[in-house]
This record gives sequence, structure tokens and C-alpha cells, in this order.
Amino acid sequence: KKENFHNTITYHPPRLLSSQVGPYQKMSDSSVIEVEAPENVEMGGKIASIKLVQAPLWKKIIRYFLYFITIFIMWLFKYWVMKLRIKLSYIDGNIDNATEIIVYGADRNVEVVKMQEEKTTNGMLKVFYYRLFKYSYNPQTQTF
Repeated sequence: KKENFHNTITYHPPRLLSSQVGPYQKMSDSSVIEVEAPENVEMGGKIASIKLVQAPLWKKIIRYFLYFITIFIMWLFKYWVMKLRIKLSYIDGNIDNATEIIVYGADRNVEVVKMQEEKTTNGMLKVFYYRLFKYSYNPQTQTF
């Protein structure tokens, strides 16, 4: 005869004693509620107890302030590490839809510069400026 262990196993969560409650916590029996599991619920789906909580305004302010600080630090990290900045901010493009150009200098310097268009007698010309020099795109040779 097989026994059904799902009905015989019960879990009793540990109760906090007043000596285990932290200095800023209050021992309140009204915030801890026992839950009766419906029939045919296995051990992984049973709830031992629930606790009713609320977030005070000052804790919300601290939490959102920490979110902001974390986002700011990640933005700085992304800005300082050029390889990461390029991977997270840009995708490959062609001459028609490029808005920026990543310039890999001979001195191992990496910079992102804006692509610009200038009117000429032959139409619009794609140009960019790098260290005071102007580079123009030549459509016949497909070079700058």
C-alpha cells in the first residue's frame, strides 16, 4: 500500500521571539496571518504564512534615491569605458543612415564624432571633423 506523503507533511515556520525582533521592528501578531492551503497542493505550492507590510514614504524616498545613484554610476562607467559605451550605444550602419562615426586614431585614441551634411554644388556631402581637420566623403571612391 502506497502512502500519500503530501497530506502528512506539515511545515511549521519558526516564530520570532521578542528577543529576536530587531530594534526598529515591532512584534505584531496582526501582521502575520496563517494560510490554509487548498486541497491537492503539493509542498512547493503551499504557503506557510504571510505577513502584511507597507512601505513608509521615507523608505520609498531612500530606495528611489539609491536607484538614481546606481543609474548615475552605471552611466559614468559606460561613459568612461569607451569599448562598453560603443557596444551599448551603437550598431553598425552605412553611409546613408549613420549619425556618428567612431574614429580609431593612430595614437590608440577612440572618439565618437558627429556626422554632418554640407551643401555643395554637387549636392549634399557627408563630412565630419576630427581634431580640427575636416574629412569629406567621396562617393566615387567611397572613402573619406
